[in-house]
Amino acid sequence: MAIIKSISSRSIKHTLKYITQEAKTSTKLITGINCEADTALMQMQVVKKVYGKINGRSCFHYVQSFAPDEKVTPELVHQIGCELVAKCKKFTGFQAVIATHIDREHIHNHIVFNSVRMTDGKKMQSSKADLKALKALSDECCMKHGLTITEKGKTFAGVEREEVSTSRTGGYRVLMAAKNGNVDSWVADIAVAVLENKHLAVSREDFCERMNKAGIEVKWTDGRKNITFYFGKKKVRSSRLQEYFKIDFSKEGLESEFESNREGDRATKEADKQVAGRKESFEEAIRAAGSELSARTAELRAEIERAARELSESTGRSEATDTRYTSEEEINTLPLKRKTKLVWQQSEDDDMDNSRERDFDA
Repeated sequence: MAIIKSISSRSIKHTLKYITQEAKTSTKLITGINCEADTALMQMQVVKKVYGKINGRSCFHYVQSFAPDEKVTPELVHQIGCELVAKCKKFTGFQAVIATHIDREHIHNHIVFNSVRMTDGKKMQSSKADLKALKALSDECCMKHGLTITEKGKTFAGVEREEVSTSRTGGYRVLMAAKNGNVDSWVADIAVAVLENKHLAVSREDFCERMNKAGIEVKWTDGRKNITFYFGKKKVRSSRLQEYFKIDFSKEGLESEFESNREGDRATKEADKQVAGRKESFEEAIRAAGSELSARTAELRAEIERAARELSESTGRSEATDTRYTSEEEINTLPLKRKTKLVWQQSEDDDMDNSRERDFDA
C-alpha cells in the first residue's frame, strides 16, 4: 500500500539536493523526466529564465510512501513512481526528478516538478481535487502490481493522517513542537527563521543580516562554540535549539549550508549564461537567415531578368525570321527549301490582302 502527500517546498535547489543525497538513495533509483537527473537544477532554471518566470513558487514536491510491511523492492517502488508521473496528464510537459529513498523503514518516492512547463511556460497549479486524483492514480498503480491500498484519509496504521505539510522534516518538527506546547512560541519563531534563512544565505554575514531583518539578533563569534539568538530580551543558544528540535543548528552545519547555497548560485549564473548564449545564437541565426534570404532573392531576381532578356531576344529573332516581307537579299541567302517556302507564303499573304482590299472597296 502507498500514501501520497504534497510537500510545500519553496526552494527547488535545496529540494533537489535533499532528495538526491547518496545517504538516502542511489543513482539507479533516480530518474529525470524531460531532463537529466544530474543536471536537473540547471535545466529547470534555464526553462524558468527562458519564459521569464523565476519568481514565485519554484517547484511542486510529492512523497509517495509504501507501508513498512509491504513486500516491495526499491526498484519496484521506483518503477511505480515513474508510472504515476507518466499516467497523470497534469504532469505532461513538466520537468521532474523522481528519487526513491531507502534509508527509512518504509521505502518512499520523492517526486519534484519544475513549476514552469517547458513546452509553453505555463505554471503548474495544484488543488485538493488534483491531489485527490493523484492519490487515486497511485492506488491504481499499486493495484496493478498486486499491492494493497490504504483507507481514505488514513495512515498505514489506520489512524487519521496529519494535514501538516512543510518543506523539510526539520520544519515539521518545529511546527509539531510548537503545536504541542513543548516549547515557547518565540523559540519556535527563532527556529523557523533559522530554517528559512539558512537556505537563502550564502555567508555568515548574509545570514546574520537576514535574521536581523526578521527581528532576531544573532551573536556569532569565533571565540564561542554556540551561536546565540536574541528575540528582544529573550535569548536561546543554537545547542538548545538542537536539543529541542533535533535539527543541526551548529556553526558547521550552517556554514556547510552556505557553501551549498553558493554552489546553487553558481548553477543559476551558469543557467543565465546558457540562456544568454541561446538568445545570442538565435539572433545570429536570424541574421544569417536574413542575409541568405537577401542573397537568394538577388539571385532569383537576376535569373528572372536573364530569362526575360533571353525570351525577348528569342521572340525578336523569331519575328525577324518569320516576317511577311523579307528582303530579296535576305531571301537569296536562305537555303532553297526555306527560300521556296518563304516566297510561297508571301505570295499567298499578298493574294489574301488583295482579296480583303476588294471586299473593303465593295
